[in-house]
Amino acid sequence: MSIATKAMLVRLSIGKWYNRVFDRRITDEVALKYAVSNSEDKYVKTLISSAALRQVEAAVGEIRKYHYEHTLPWAQDSVRILPSAKYMDYVAKLVQLESQFKIAVDAFVAKYPDWVAAAKLDKKALFDASQYPDQHSIASHFRLDINFLPFPDAGDFRIDLDPAEMQKVTAQTKQAINDTMKDASKHLIDRIRVRLQTLHDAIVVPAKVFRDATVTSVPETVDLAEELNIADDDNVRLVCGAVRTACDKRMTPEALRTNMVYRHELAGKIKEVLDSIQGL
Repeated sequence: MSIATKAMLVRLSIGKWYNRVFDRRITDEVALKYAVSNSEDKYVKTLISSAALRQVEAAVGEIRKYHYEHTLPWAQDSVRILPSAKYMDYVAKLVQLESQFKIAVDAFVAKYPDWVAAAKLDKKALFDASQYPDQHSIASHFRLDINFLPFPDAGDFRIDLDPAEMQKVTAQTKQAINDTMKDASKHLIDRIRVRLQTLHDAIVVPAKVFRDATVTSVPETVDLAEELNIADDDNVRLVCGAVRTACDKRMTPEALRTNMVYRHELAGKIKEVLDSIQGL
């Protein structure tokens, strides 16, 4: 089955108000006071307290985190590969996260006049009302756009080119797709390696304290890697299998906290897996 039938591209774009402005007046005043050029040094001012946007930033962070965890890298940062089998789950989760984003934005917009009033008191002579959008227009700075695109198929070019040039373009496209999928597979293995290394570092020292997520994230990452392995890469399958064998159902946070013999044994097994996947 062609990769083009197993995956699609998704572009995520998040717009937000950045709460900063270049202040020409202050820049010119500083340059004049110290008799220096104003062409290099710029005075960039935060308009309102960063606390005002904390919930919005948290919502944006959750969206980006889910998007990057459940997709694979493509040629552009704003475009990622999404397995077709995960489309419904992806859309459902993004609807939920978008709702949280909108709630956070609405709460910020409702209190925006209060934040501006507080900034006026705090910034004193530095306050410039013309630099602040009004309450209506501030809302337009926030948006979430998700666009789905077909995965390119090198064998389905429908353009009018000389046959020799067409063959060259097709070959280049196939190579580019193959390279991208190799990078995507390496990305999955690297995800697993990072989680596994974190767990090993946490349990190799008997007295070291660790969070439950340090343990539970390993099988979760393996599950996700298998779902995202749309290229059916043998190395990804082998790594996932090796981790499942080493980190079997006995591996729980509680077992690793109370059974030092098992903890030592598991640390050794994980080290063997890490050694075996070096260079993949």
